[in-house]
Amino acid sequence: MTAWIAYNDSQTNYSIEEVNGQYEHSTDQMTTDIINWLTGETSVPESIKLPLYRQYVKTVRESAEMEIPSNFLSMNYYELNRLVIEWYDQKYPEATNSREEKIEIINGLFERSVRPPLEGFSPNVNERVWMVMEDVHAPLVRLVGEQDAYASRMIAASASRGDQQAFYYAPEHTIFIRYNDSVKVLLDEAGHAEQFKEAPHRSHWRLFESLVSSFFQGALSEANEYYRQGYRTPTALEGEAHIVRRSRLLERHGLGTVFDTAPEQLAPEHVCVVPNPLNVD
Repeated sequence: MTAWIAYNDSQTNYSIEEVNGQYEHSTDQMTTDIINWLTGETSVPESIKLPLYRQYVKTVRESAEMEIPSNFLSMNYYELNRLVIEWYDQKYPEATNSREEKIEIINGLFERSVRPPLEGFSPNVNERVWMVMEDVHAPLVRLVGEQDAYASRMIAASASRGDQQAFYYAPEHTIFIRYNDSVKVLLDEAGHAEQFKEAPHRSHWRLFESLVSSFFQGALSEANEYYRQGYRTPTALEGEAHIVRRSRLLERHGLGTVFDTAPEQLAPEHVCVVPNPLNVD
């Protein structure tokens, strides 16, 4: 295990670079796109428009207790638009909207889905978030709900919160964030990224010991609750990451207010109308 930890740590030595006045991840464009979307630094990158829209449509349908199709994660814009209309017809059965009005409804949801959570925050919020990323050794960032990595599929299949369980995955030095509260989750999980890169052997062993201890302190059904107690203990692996290290990072980069006030993605029932038609039948 010791040799594996050392090898894995050497394979995930990433960095943050500044290119033409813009910060970016040294090896991963998706991470760069997600951070810049969160902070509203640039127009929404094309690479994440479809994933963001897909996650928003999922939120809309789940709030209405509607089925999520089995092929949802491979759906394109056209297919997602049909799901939106299906949702709208169920939510507003008395509505007699024309085709043109339904197109506007779709576009209202689309525009809302890709709106940056930190749009309108202080001008240097992008730099400050990137500096946190630099401090914690430039982890990759992914949307857990997209399940586009083995780790996110594994968690979605096994965790009680399914594909809404945000987490840090040490073997790939990756933070998996939820769509709805992405900023808070990113800053909250950053402590784990710092923890595992600065003391990889100690952190892996502490994780192993915490899991084993949780299992033996109670029945399997209660093990998760025993493990969660560590989040409230500053000396435990989880408490150190989410209390001690997070607080230090937020204070160092002046992001305490951002962490406390960053909005969740806007409620799906508030549909705005934006004239920018997408194809729909």
